[in-house]
Amino acid sequence: TEKAVQEIETTDQILNRILGASESYYLRPPYGNIKREVLAEMNAPVVIWSVDTIDWQLLNTKKVKDRLLEQTFDGSIVLMHDIHYTTVDAVLAALDSLAASGYEFVTIKELYRRRGQTAYAGNVYYDRRANGTDYGFAQSPVMDVSGAGETLEVTMSSPDGAPIYYTLDGTDPKTAVNDI
Repeated sequence: TEKAVQEIETTDQILNRILGASESYYLRPPYGNIKREVLAEMNAPVVIWSVDTIDWQLLNTKKVKDRLLEQTFDGSIVLMHDIHYTTVDAVLAALDSLAASGYEFVTIKELYRRRGQTAYAGNVYYDRRANGTDYGFAQSPVMDVSGAGETLEVTMSSPDGAPIYYTLDGTDPKTAVNDI
């Protein structure tokens, strides 16, 4: 357990250096195994899969594809290993069928955002089933720049009318908004 906690701390430092301390990430423990004592030390949500294609064992494109198509559901998290050519072929063969059935392929972070849910550090998640909320794909804000020379005014708005707060000096906009 102590060694696992040290590995977690080292990984946190590396990810914070790469992503920036404010950026969140998700963790999948090796083989999906994690002890409670280690889970308590996690600084990230732990994501396990809800669909295991056992592609590493089957090593058969048709069987992996069939298993993927039979077991996938709205909000499922699928485990597959791209180191096997049979898996890559199975995914390519299944994508059109899944898309024709209405599936969209998103990251874990996007899946949670679209469901309007938050994954919390130290908790384990297996899927994000439909809950009646779907915020759709994130849309870029609309920016309007007016003025000339040193007097420029930038206005940002979201396509759905939600307020957008930002600062120019790098301070946290959530705290700066109270100063307006």
